[in-house]
Amino acid sequence: MSLCWLPYKEVHLYVPSGAVMYCCKQDDKHYKLDDFSSGKDILFNEQLTKLKKDLYTGKKPDVCSSCWRAENLGSTSWRQQEGAIPHNYNNETTLLSNNVYVDHVNLYFDNTCDLACVYCNADFSSRWENELGRTQHSFAKFLTKSSVNHNIEIYNNRIAKVLDFLQQLGKYTKSDFLNITILGGEPLLSPQIKDGEFVKYLQAFLSNASKQFNLMLTLHTNANSPKKLLDRFITDFDIIKEQYPNVKLKVVLSIDTVGKPSEYIRYGSTWKNVSANIDTFLTHVDYVQFYPTFSLLNIPSFVNYLEWLETVYMKHSEPIQIRSGVVFEPDYLSPYILPSKYINRAIDKCIKLQHIFDKNDYQLLLHRLYDIKNNAKTNQRSLDKLKLYFDYIQTTRQQNYVDYLGNIL
Repeated sequence: MSLCWLPYKEVHLYVPSGAVMYCCKQDDKHYKLDDFSSGKDILFNEQLTKLKKDLYTGKKPDVCSSCWRAENLGSTSWRQQEGAIPHNYNNETTLLSNNVYVDHVNLYFDNTCDLACVYCNADFSSRWENELGRTQHSFAKFLTKSSVNHNIEIYNNRIAKVLDFLQQLGKYTKSDFLNITILGGEPLLSPQIKDGEFVKYLQAFLSNASKQFNLMLTLHTNANSPKKLLDRFITDFDIIKEQYPNVKLKVVLSIDTVGKPSEYIRYGSTWKNVSANIDTFLTHVDYVQFYPTFSLLNIPSFVNYLEWLETVYMKHSEPIQIRSGVVFEPDYLSPYILPSKYINRAIDKCIKLQHIFDKNDYQLLLHRLYDIKNNAKTNQRSLDKLKLYFDYIQTTRQQNYVDYLGNIL
């Protein structure tokens, strides 16, 4: 079976490279924003119709290869974790129709970012793009170069198409809820978000949808933004809520661990600033969710992360909302090649602190940890490549991994 609800419910638009995806794990080279003549075409096109039909009939489309690889390895794929079809939609009439059930739109406006996270790349970080433009280190040939198109005319045309897409979505959606998620780069630094610019994207959708529509704006942030910028954004959002009271704000915190390990993984951040900003979000935002991405680098200190979340829970008296991702590529950063002692400690601590989490989120988090444990396999080739990557970081960023992560190897 290859049924998956994600291409029915999600649209991902990556403006810098012009990629269009109907799931965040899809290959970003199959559908292009520039190939669609209008925003409406993103919702209704032959390629999307074929994708849905192939999934319904049990085929395995190449665009979904990330999930097929994970499942072939015995790991939980994104399709299996997030792609379950709601019971009332699990029928031929719905799954082979052209109805629009989109309730989640991901927008990547640019790669503007103050960080160069170790498992990120130049497509999603201007700091990575600048670093790779300067470095002479031999390992740079293994790192993803930027595909960002910096032509301002092309960029503006794509932005116009995004706005048209949101207007059309407001007209055709059969959903009663929409989550517009802004990623990056770092959204709070994007020219499309700061100084109140984000409002035009909400208004584009609401121009054809009811003013009472349940709309959520979600920001995926590294929480390292300057306080002045953060305060301005919160003030601007409060103003839009006065006009559209059903619009809610959610912040997803891309925080993998705490303290010095966090400053290594999220290169360019300072934990003191990050933790202060997190406290601001927890105080002023409707919904806050933590989102660690599991890699070989954060698992050894994940116990400390869980203990820190306990202090957050005690201070704010609200169950911790948490989801997680995992690094499959590059394989030398995969958590599956770590010694089992690290993941066992994380599992034990997670079980001990289960009372601090939202119940459903806890089950998903624990499942993720057990999945890493049960599929762990030492890979010497990947570990050897990791040592070369550590050398790249030490040479380029003057960070010795032992000083930040401990002697994890």
